[in-house]
Amino acid sequence: YSSATYRGGYGGYSTGTVSLKKGNVLYVHVGGAGTGGIMQESFPGGYNGGGSMNIYGSDHYSASGGGATHIATKNGLLSTLSSSLNSILIVSGGGGGGYVHTGSSLYSSLGGDGGGMNGTDATLGGYNAKQGLGGTQTAGGKYNGSTESSSTIFGSFGQGGVPDKSWGSAGGGGYYGGGASYASTGGNGSSGGGGGSGYIGNSLLTDKFMYCYNCTTSSATATKTYSTTNVSSTPTANYAKSGSGAAKITLITANSIKLTYNTNGGVGCYSKFVLIDSTYGTLCT
Repeated sequence: YSSATYRGGYGGYSTGTVSLKKGNVLYVHVGGAGTGGIMQESFPGGYNGGGSMNIYGSDHYSASGGGATHIATKNGLLSTLSSSLNSILIVSGGGGGGYVHTGSSLYSSLGGDGGGMNGTDATLGGYNAKQGLGGTQTAGGKYNGSTESSSTIFGSFGQGGVPDKSWGSAGGGGYYGGGASYASTGGNGSSGGGGGSGYIGNSLLTDKFMYCYNCTTSSATATKTYSTTNVSSTPTANYAKSGSGAAKITLITANSIKLTYNTNGGVGCYSKFVLIDSTYGTLCT
């Protein structure tokens, strides 16, 4: 059941510069897209932390969460690195699954968008809906109105939440994953899952910032976040990402210069190393 009206959340964009020495090893895990849309099936979560989904209702179209993309100096899925936080250099969060109910009453929910300081919440679904909420820098997303202290419905470090029933959709992966939807009464509480957060807090990372779709902004160095309404299925700087994730590593050599430039229509000035003859935006005055 595919439509922009019922879409899953978009993934975020994170960037930064790190100084490396010969022999340093980086481990890159690229997040996978969530899946869903057909009734009576199970959907695994997108690679690297997307919440999984089981569907048994005859009039529910649900989806799993998208996985996060991260780069670290230690190997392993993001969810396995909670005791090795210093090894994590950068994370871009994945989006939560969207949801549609097609029974006697039609209602739907957009999945929460991933990335940035905080993943966004899914939109409200049917009456009595309890949509998944976005992950933050310190905790996984819960579901709207939750009074529980812990649950697999909640997102967690590196992992999106998983619905406990066959309605609603799962959370996206991220530094902290988004929460899954909770169906409190039949399918009436069904909604989308929340988006997972991004991460640029490692002190080794410089010239760093994040973009996410229509999200909360931050000016703090460790969580610098800009909001965008630009989206592309092709990896594009300063855009939100649809589909599976992507990662790019650029070697900064003597054939590079450091510029201060504008992006996103002149919103904000940044200092960043760029390769000579590359496209970098409009210079600040």
